[in-house]
Amino acid sequence: THFLGLDCLLQGRWDALADFAKANRLTMYLVGGFVRDTLLSRDRLPDNVDLALSTHALDVAKALAAALSGTYICLDDAAGSARVVITSEQQRLAVDLSDFRGRSLEDDLRRRDFTLNALAVPLEAWQVDPHWTARLVDPLGGRADLERRVATIGANVEETPRTEQERATRTRDYQKLNEHYVAL
Repeated sequence: THFLGLDCLLQGRWDALADFAKANRLTMYLVGGFVRDTLLSRDRLPDNVDLALSTHALDVAKALAAALSGTYICLDDAAGSARVVITSEQQRLAVDLSDFRGRSLEDDLRRRDFTLNALAVPLEAWQVDPHWTARLVDPLGGRADLERRVATIGANVEETPRTEQERATRTRDYQKLNEHYVAL
């Protein structure tokens, strides 16, 4: 399942993004909420897509903004996190690019707040492969939690820069958004 509105917004820019990654020998992973919402077949159009890559996210984001006629915004220079904003007449999409938090994609995913956000798929697989879920990276069992309607706190959540109050607020937000989610 793909978000057709997103494809319309990007008007072929998925191809440009994939071509950009291929030309620069980059493997970019769609991560977090976008992957979760796609698995849930949500109808709402996302306003944010998160991409993780092993290194040089700031440089990649600058080049990507230029290639896609977007706006570059540095979010966290030390952590290697930036945003590229792409707009059309009536829509806006923020593409956040970040270096892995840790040595690998799996390390990064283990640091996510909830298992249902600790999901990733290679961008090129999501774009071209109708069976992209076979390439899903899910080290914490987030997909099973989605199926069970459970929001489980991530494995190394203590390493994330969230306070207990922020985590509790996000848990309540999940419960409001998904009335039958249970926080564990």
